[in-house]
Amino acid sequence: MKFAGAAAKRAVERDPAPRAVLVSGPDGGMVRRLADQAAASLLKRFPELEPTRFTDDDLKADPGKLESAIASASLFGGAALARVRVGSDAQSGVLLGLLALIERDPAGMAGALVIEGVDLPRASKLRKGFEDARTSWSLQLYETERSDLMAAAREAAVGLGASLNGDALDLVLEAVAQDVDSVVAEIGKLALYAGRGGVIDVAAVEAAGSGGREAVADDAVHAAFAGRAGEASARLHQALGAGANPIQVMNTVQRRLKLLLQLRAGMEGGASVGELVKNPRFGIFWKRQDDLARQAGQWSRPALEDALSACVEADLSSKRGGAPAVALTERLLLRIARRGARQGA
Repeated sequence: MKFAGAAAKRAVERDPAPRAVLVSGPDGGMVRRLADQAAASLLKRFPELEPTRFTDDDLKADPGKLESAIASASLFGGAALARVRVGSDAQSGVLLGLLALIERDPAGMAGALVIEGVDLPRASKLRKGFEDARTSWSLQLYETERSDLMAAAREAAVGLGASLNGDALDLVLEAVAQDVDSVVAEIGKLALYAGRGGVIDVAAVEAAGSGGREAVADDAVHAAFAGRAGEASARLHQALGAGANPIQVMNTVQRRLKLLLQLRAGMEGGASVGELVKNPRFGIFWKRQDDLARQAGQWSRPALEDALSACVEADLSSKRGGAPAVALTERLLLRIARRGARQGA
C-alpha cells in the first residue's frame, strides 16, 4: 500500500502503523524522522515490543536472525520492533521474504518491522514489494522542501534551549547542504555558541562562521557567477585552506546553477525576478536577493545549461582516481567567471 509525499506524512499522523513499514526517500534525515514516527505508533499499539536495530552486516551474517526476532518474544521481553536501514536492494530477498510472512498473517506475527530506505531507485524490488502489499505501508518521500528544513531547524533550536531568528535561518539554509541532518547539525553548533536561552541571530551566525568552509565556498561561487575571476580564485583557495574540498565547491556551483535555472523558468513564465528572489521557497538570503536577481536576468538559459554541463563533466573527472580535483575546480570557476563577465553579470 503506497502513500507518497504529504500523504505519507498524513498516514503516520492519522492511522495506526501496520506491522511492516518501508519509509524511502532521498534525504536520510527525513526518512529517519518519519520512520521514528511509524515506530512510535507501533510502540503505542504494542508497548511490549523491544526496539532493536539491524544492519546490513547483521542480515548478511545471519539472515534468519531478523525473522526470529520478529516472530516470537525473547527470553527477556517482547518480540522485536526491528529497525533496518538500507540503501540498495542487496537485502531485498530477506526483507521481502519477511514481508510475505507478515502479509500472510499480520495478527499472528509477534513483532514489527520498520525499514529506512535511503535513495532506493524507483525500480527497487523492495519498494515495489511494499507498494503492492495489502496491509503493509510504503511511505515514499520526495525531495526535501524548504518548509521541512525550517521546521527541523526550529525544532532543533527549541530542543537545545535557543531561539532562532528568521534572517539567521535564511542564512544557515543558504550556507549548508539542503538536507535535514546538515541543517540540524549546523543549528546545534550555533546553539552551543549562543548558549542556553540565547538567540541565534544573524550576528551569531556570522560570528560563529556558520556554514564555515561552505560559506566561503559560496563566496567563491558567487564571485564567479558575477564575472569576478580574480576574487573567485582567491575565495576558492581561502575555502580550501579552511578545509573545504573540491567536491563541496562543485556541489555549491550546481546548487547555484539549479537556482538560477529555476529563476529563469519563473521569469519566462511571466513572473517578476524581483518577486521571485523574495519567494521563501527559493530560500535566498535577503542580502543576496538583489545579486541573484541581477544574475538571473543577465545569464541566459543556454549559458546556464552550458555551465551545468561543464560542472557535471568536471565533477565526474574530479572523482576519477588521480584526477587533479583542485585544478579542475578552479578551471571551472574561472570558466564560469569569464562567461559571467561576457553576460554582463
